[in-house]
Amino acid sequence: MRLQSKQIAALLAMALLPLAVATVLLVRSNTWQLSQQAREFRLAVADSAKRATLAFVDEASTELATLGGAFLRTELGLERIKALVQATLKGTRRVNQVALYAKSGALALSYRAAEAKVGVTPPKSLPTSLVQIAPTRDFLYLGVVWQQGRPFLPIVMALFKDAARKEAIGFVYTAVDLTPLSAVMRELSVRRFDKEPGYIQLIAPDFRFLAHGVAANVGQSASSAVKTSGINFKSDVGVTTDDRIGGKDVLVALLPVIEPGWAIVVAQPRDAAYAAVRNIKRTALFVGAGCLVLAIFGGWLIGRRLSRPILRIAAAAKRVATGDFSARVEARGKDEVGELAQSFNQMSGDLETYKQTLIDETAIRSNLSRYLS
Repeated sequence: MRLQSKQIAALLAMALLPLAVATVLLVRSNTWQLSQQAREFRLAVADSAKRATLAFVDEASTELATLGGAFLRTELGLERIKALVQATLKGTRRVNQVALYAKSGALALSYRAAEAKVGVTPPKSLPTSLVQIAPTRDFLYLGVVWQQGRPFLPIVMALFKDAARKEAIGFVYTAVDLTPLSAVMRELSVRRFDKEPGYIQLIAPDFRFLAHGVAANVGQSASSAVKTSGINFKSDVGVTTDDRIGGKDVLVALLPVIEPGWAIVVAQPRDAAYAAVRNIKRTALFVGAGCLVLAIFGGWLIGRRLSRPILRIAAAAKRVATGDFSARVEARGKDEVGELAQSFNQMSGDLETYKQTLIDETAIRSNLSRYLS
């Protein structure tokens, strides 16, 4: 292997080894950071869906409170109260049915908006445990009821004579249709996940979909990975897990909605979630390839420059070996190579002088021998 090639190889090794190590460390660091960011993004999307869900439930609760206030207008008389309740129902967005219960929990009155095609029949009486608990809370959210494939959230609110809330005088009940939440999940999914509608869902504690960006999936059961994710519906701590849906690896984030006891599910394909990671690796590959080309070219130039003086000395040494003692090299610089060139020039000069002296002495001896003979 020639000296120049050895120098180029050494320079490349010195340049590429730190570059390779730095690139690997940089890619790993960025990959970890982007993975964390992808996880935090899914949890942030889940939090947005959670707030939208709570806003929906709060709106329904407020409408129920308004209807409850209408029932408390006892000075109007029963007929005018009925008319007021029916008129209020026409102006509500979430509540389309309401029932009034006596203090004992027995059903007294029930109304449903004319446009409500599907609804839940109010129970004839409220359980004793519910009658005891409801006065201690602003609203009591019961387990989801399914009617004709649609999920409904029953809500109970206690009625009081005054703000002191000393003793409940009755209760109002409604069952809110949760179907509109699917449109909310779809809109949020389309906006956050590049027009993909089905990445955000709402599940009940039995892991059935209460709302889904793809409405046809409402009522179906979530995947086994979601069921075994360790989600606690009574905690406010989100969890993440891996899943496989429709032949695709997906990353799942779950965030509980403590009241009324549901959970938001955000499922995003791994390819989409880690697109930035792949871009980082691809960029690192291109940058590394570019640096390799530059390192080879730079190593060739530097190696050629460093080896040129030594190659000149080697060429001159070959001339000296053939008897040409007039060979000289240009001594540039004051480094070791320059000193070597000076020493070579001195050596070849001494050899040339010695050669000329030897020639002169030989000529003298030859002439002297002829004279003596």
